[in-house]
Amino acid sequence: MPPKRAKKAAPKRFRRRAEELHSALLSKIQAAGQPFQLQLQLNAQGAPRRGAFELSFAPHPTTNANEQRPIWSGLKRTPRAQKFPNVDEMYQQIVQAFNDLSQKQNKRKRTAQSSTPSPTSTHTLPKRSKAANADAASNSKASKSANL
Repeated sequence: MPPKRAKKAAPKRFRRRAEELHSALLSKIQAAGQPFQLQLQLNAQGAPRRGAFELSFAPHPTTNANEQRPIWSGLKRTPRAQKFPNVDEMYQQIVQAFNDLSQKQNKRKRTAQSSTPSPTSTHTLPKRSKAANADAASNSKASKSANL
């Protein structure tokens, strides 16, 4: 019996397309002068689903799925051409996700700052009652007459 042939390696179309998308997005972000960077993580959550190409956004590099926000998925798209995202659409969605995240963080900062008094705000003394004001006025008159 002849020896078995070694199987051909599976084509790495998805890896190649992911690297192309990553480099195109990086160049577009750098050209626009955006304040963030991208990091490519291939199959960070284990083995990919068959025919899957998904894109997620996280504020910091992470493999935790709870911290990642899904942006695009080509799982249920039928033609092969629709299984890969358009660079311009992905750029807009990434910028939108980044802006949403920035707004949430700014709201948290504002609510934390408003709960504690700022050191520059002027602190006013509590108001006295009318009786306390009358007592203070009579005491000051008595002290003035004693000094004369």
